[in-house]
Amino acid sequence: MEQEIHLENGKNVDNENVDDITIITDYKDFDLTNLEFEDPVLENQVYYCKIKKPILIQTPFVDVMKSFYKCKNKLLMNISLRNKEFSDLILEIDKRIISIIQLQFMKWFQKRITFESILETFLPTKLYTTDIESFMILTVPTLENDKINIDIYDKNGNLIENTQEFKKCCCIIECNGIYLEKNKFYLNWKLVQLKI
Repeated sequence: MEQEIHLENGKNVDNENVDDITIITDYKDFDLTNLEFEDPVLENQVYYCKIKKPILIQTPFVDVMKSFYKCKNKLLMNISLRNKEFSDLILEIDKRIISIIQLQFMKWFQKRITFESILETFLPTKLYTTDIESFMILTVPTLENDKINIDIYDKNGNLIENTQEFKKCCCIIECNGIYLEKNKFYLNWKLVQLKI
């Protein structure tokens, strides 16, 4: 896949130094060993493990199942995981996260946790609709006035301001970190850029 990423000064990326970011333009090249996390810090009564080196992945063109909707004061977007290779990658990333939690939990919290307990409380990235359609949820960055804060490009690579409904897109997504709540663990993915 040809490179589509246009990052200016690290816009919408948690680490402002673009040189410190791993950019995967072909999701098939993703190396799971690059997933390393810092020790958890407590934020708003939830432990958060920030990724050590930000990883951006360019998705294939995917169907948009639900574009730009609000839920619990966050703007979200749902993309389809019909593409088998991309879907398999998301599952492998989740498996790696489960393994990291299992290996690091004692160090982080001075408590043991069983593999079964992790599986019971881990919320997978790959979710399903009632019609058994797989999808993943992306957090969409916004400004204080709830305006979408991502770059959106048309098929010709022109920067546009489009918040209308669209059916297909290619996304740049960032692994945002692991959230460890009392009764649930999950990985958060953030939308960084969009091509429609």
